[in-house]
Amino acid sequence: MNEKELTELIEKGEDSFTEFKEEKVHKGVTNQDKEMLRVENISRNNSEPPLTVNIEKIKINKEIVLCIYISKGPERPYRTNRGVYYIRSSSGKRQVTREELLRLYQATRSRL
Repeated sequence: MNEKELTELIEKGEDSFTEFKEEKVHKGVTNQDKEMLRVENISRNNSEPPLTVNIEKIKINKEIVLCIYISKGPERPYRTNRGVYYIRSSSGKRQVTREELLRLYQATRSRL
């Protein structure tokens, strides 16, 4: 992704495939390598099965933005390390119902 594509994505706003997170600082991400490692650790340790993430650094307006890509993995559905399943709804998330969870497993032919 380049600066123009990122700017267009930001202008479109959040949707069911895009979510923005913000570090509370005045100047972009302060320590890119530290934040990238933190994201990798969260994806590995807070999701079952672990998520695979790709992280890209993009410079926009002299600031560094981290773009984190999470592909649809083959081991869906995913749950938190506390055993909670969530589903995307518009630009947010909510806990799945029992019926939705059963449909998710059926759709991916996963085992409970």
